[in-house]
Amino acid sequence: MSVVSFSDTVFVLHARAFQETSLVIECLGVEQGRFSCLARSARKLGRGNKRSELQMTAQINVMCRGKGELKTLTESETLKAAVSLTGDKYAVACYVSEVAMRILQPQSPCPDVYNKIEQIYQDLHVGSVNQVNLRLFELSLLDELGEGVDFQFDMNGESIDPNLYYDFRQQSGFEINNLQQKRNSIKGDELLKIADHQWDEFSLAVLKQLTRRLLASHLGEKPLKSRELWRQWEKNKIR
Repeated sequence: MSVVSFSDTVFVLHARAFQETSLVIECLGVEQGRFSCLARSARKLGRGNKRSELQMTAQINVMCRGKGELKTLTESETLKAAVSLTGDKYAVACYVSEVAMRILQPQSPCPDVYNKIEQIYQDLHVGSVNQVNLRLFELSLLDELGEGVDFQFDMNGESIDPNLYYDFRQQSGFEINNLQQKRNSIKGDELLKIADHQWDEFSLAVLKQLTRRLLASHLGEKPLKSRELWRQWEKNKIR
């Protein structure tokens, strides 16, 4: 196996301690997609310590080298420092990282996902959580998986009727609910709002329910730690 060298602009999705002084960094790059790299001596005391730079939400230029799946980080330059997050903002950052790491295939460029994460991190850097950008991130993951949702047409290629109700079939798309029962069905006008990015509280709730359902089969049975963080934050908020 030959040695591979590359440079890329990446977001740090996660960093964990490795041995006594190093870090393993999970990255999402513009060109490389998701990959892992070893930052040797990043936790070593002294001028070479880069632990604070290589944290979740940081955007950095990197140079990496190596033979196997885990490359060695040889150079790094911080473009945007990691932001200190608490509460719901920390839970959101963890959710984005956790879902991306579970779903995205290694070494597979996904520029749209990268751009959606960049927008979420920009929101977090100014202290806000934007539900629209979270939902768009989830849709970009589904597109990457080849399971993008068409909110303008039903499973037969007919335009969504704003006055009808639809059920969603994961393998084929939206199907008219001929019984026109509202429970667990989505009215066509809500689907068209989503298609046109006309957001309100209800359309965002519909989209959240749908993306969660579609991503679940790819995330596996292991619960998301970030969702537990969010529940804890919600519980503490109402006390």
